[in-house]
Amino acid sequence: MSQSASLATQRELLIERLVGESAEPDRVSSAARALGMRALPTIAASMAALLPIAPQFDLETVELGRISQVFAQGGECEPLTVAASANSPDALLLSMDSAAMSLLVGLMFGAGAEMIDSATERPLSAVQREVSALAFARIAEALNGTGTRAMHVRFPLPKPIAGDDRRKHVHRDGPSVRLIYRMFTEGGEGRFCVTMPQRVALTPRGTDEAGAAPGVWQSRFGGEVMRSKVKLEATIPLGRMTLGELANLSAGQIVELPASAPGETRLSARDKTLFICEFGKLGQHYTVRVKHPFDPEQDFMDGLLPA
Repeated sequence: MSQSASLATQRELLIERLVGESAEPDRVSSAARALGMRALPTIAASMAALLPIAPQFDLETVELGRISQVFAQGGECEPLTVAASANSPDALLLSMDSAAMSLLVGLMFGAGAEMIDSATERPLSAVQREVSALAFARIAEALNGTGTRAMHVRFPLPKPIAGDDRRKHVHRDGPSVRLIYRMFTEGGEGRFCVTMPQRVALTPRGTDEAGAAPGVWQSRFGGEVMRSKVKLEATIPLGRMTLGELANLSAGQIVELPASAPGETRLSARDKTLFICEFGKLGQHYTVRVKHPFDPEQDFMDGLLPA
């Protein structure tokens, strides 16, 4: 992920924490529904290839909520896995109810429509965990997409969890949107839930990595945030002084720059370094020319080396 894309994501997270939401509810629901409908034919085809009897799927509803609700709910036989992407550690939260779990296992092992067990609340068996993991992978691949629309989900997915493990999971809360898919056959039905942060549902796709499309908050605030003014400071290291020399400094004293003084300066705003620049002069005015963005990791590595 490029630095500009990373900064854009940080801005979205900051505003999300301040106001508790990502954008207008109707816009969130519309974006999530469009994503869910695009993936629906692929989900149905992929699951049909996995099972001896092809179940049918439809997108039953789209709901708004919180990430924490996903972990607070769910019984012992209702698995959940959290899929990370290149831009989010919790891009997709995939879960299913116990009815879907029973239906999947029955279909996979050749049970007829009339022989599938009803939903139970027994702890997940090893077989059920494997079956749910296969199903979650198929659904995540369908939602992930390809090309410029890809969500860049990281595979393989983590192993599914359920029951107390699900409620004990450490997670980041925030506004979410949930796609509820209904899977059904003549013998029964169950539901898959795909939950994602609202900012993930609203992430523009089909644009360059730097985010050429205008952001949600930029359009919402009409550019007011982007026009806010901040004080910029350019600093340059003078070199080293002893404590005694520092104590003897007085008003009006001139501190000379050594010949080996670096020509670079750091451009900062609100005590946060933004760019590495170099000093210059234009007529009677001093200037700084931006060279490249500040890289904190490289700065840390440079600090480990002797001067």
